[in-house]
Amino acid sequence: MQKLIIIGTFSLLSCTGLIEGPRPGEPGVTPGVAGAGSGSAGGSAGGSGGGTASGGGTGVDPLVPFVPGPPVFPPAGIRRLSQAEVQQAATTLLGLPATELGTALGTDTRQAGFTRNADQRVGSVQADALWQAAQTLAHQAATQRLTALAPCSAAAGSEACATTFIRAFAPRAYRRTLTTAEEAALLAVYRAGQSGSTYAMGIELVITAVLQSASFLYVTELGATAATGTTTLTGEEIATHLSLLFTGAPADDALLAAGRAGQLATAAGRESAARALLTRPAAKAQVERLLLEWQGSDTVDNAPKDSGLFPEWAAVRGDVLAESKAIVDAVVFAGDGTLSSLLSTPQTNVTPALASFYGLTGSGPMPQPAYRRGLLLAGGFAAANAHFTATAPVKRGAVVRKKLLCQELPLPSGVGVTIVVPAPDPTKTTRERFAAHSASPSCAGCHTMLDPIGFALESFDSVGRYRTMENGKPIDTSGALVNAGDAEGTFADAVEMSALLAKSKTVGECFQHQLFRFASGRAGAEEERTFLDFLHDRPSARDGKILELLVDYAQSDSFVTRSVQ
Repeated sequence: MQKLIIIGTFSLLSCTGLIEGPRPGEPGVTPGVAGAGSGSAGGSAGGSGGGTASGGGTGVDPLVPFVPGPPVFPPAGIRRLSQAEVQQAATTLLGLPATELGTALGTDTRQAGFTRNADQRVGSVQADALWQAAQTLAHQAATQRLTALAPCSAAAGSEACATTFIRAFAPRAYRRTLTTAEEAALLAVYRAGQSGSTYAMGIELVITAVLQSASFLYVTELGATAATGTTTLTGEEIATHLSLLFTGAPADDALLAAGRAGQLATAAGRESAARALLTRPAAKAQVERLLLEWQGSDTVDNAPKDSGLFPEWAAVRGDVLAESKAIVDAVVFAGDGTLSSLLSTPQTNVTPALASFYGLTGSGPMPQPAYRRGLLLAGGFAAANAHFTATAPVKRGAVVRKKLLCQELPLPSGVGVTIVVPAPDPTKTTRERFAAHSASPSCAGCHTMLDPIGFALESFDSVGRYRTMENGKPIDTSGALVNAGDAEGTFADAVEMSALLAKSKTVGECFQHQLFRFASGRAGAEEERTFLDFLHDRPSARDGKILELLVDYAQSDSFVTRSVQ
């Protein structure tokens, strides 16, 4: 059987790239220290008259009147669904597991660490894999769920039944009203499959075609026709984006109908819909995805570790991920819901196996030991941001700088520095081995910002277990956060460092940037600044309540407005 041409293709539009803070030598940067000064992180300075400083600003100056800048909105275009979204969309449509279909897309190309990425596309290799996976899933649907998906009173089926199926199935798959031409094309596909065969074969071929179509694999952000300026998303597009953002699943018939009826055109209508979506079980998994992708620990259960050094890892790595998810759920859905609490909560939830692995007494919901607080000090973050056999202090420090402080430090190769990894030395701690970084003038500028963070986290080994000794010597976790806005300060250990971050407005504003990047699937300095301008006087920005920030994004013009060039 020949491969079907993907139905309903769209022109592919690109978006802007990563947001970076000042580089060494740029205006506002202290010589030799990347990011020092008062530049904006992710472009937040803009018209807001302040914002998080890339190298350590102190937030909005209360003596400077707030003046929002001219609004800048994301470009109109399309976004390919992530692996998880494709799987969930297909499962919702067919009532069957759809892991193979998601796997066929390959590993998500991330933007700012997030799998929701407006720049992802389907390449030729992926198209081949999708063809095979779609065939397999469609055959399962036609043999296992035909009467549920495409019932027909005629014993042998009929074209009328196929038409009824297409009119119900394709709009759900495409998340919009089906055009007459699309209906005719799918009916032709049915006829090709049914001819000389069976009704079930015709339905199977239709499902195969739909699962490969651009209208299924991509979501549109095109809005009404507009030559230039801005456009507003259609009601169906708003419904789709609300559901995908808050649950990771496509909109149901009721939400799509609300969109078509104009009920989501207002901020109040979108707020009501968003709060309803947050009551669904799928919302927990989506918020977990946001927060674990933000910290880079969402795939810790697949982190490779040396089985000779860490023989227990394979048995507990799933539990390590589950602990991080449990911390998110306890704070965001059962606690006060604030970013500060997420970074400082004394509570956790571990399985008996993980408790044994960590050397804890007891299991289930329980207080964390004194050396752990919040999501950053959970085993998932330490294990995900470590090497196969050893810790990675520079990597851990870079993640904190990038994800919590919105600072991009230059790669050594970009500033003419040759990377020399300190050789293993059984007589030294990792901190002692890496001391050469701060001693070298060409390295010190960045490493005085990175290494103290990583050294504080040296109390957690490559698999996230707590330790106080390395190679027979005490681990020194003391240090200072510099060029970190109001998070600056000295600390004795990781708990004290995490406390500085937890109470920081600089970190809170950086998280607003990160939330925009997750929600919109793109990073853009002025687009982010527009959203932060909207948040300026809202309680969510002041309180740092994560769900309220999401709801506020849904109410903002940034959610429904797109620029057209």
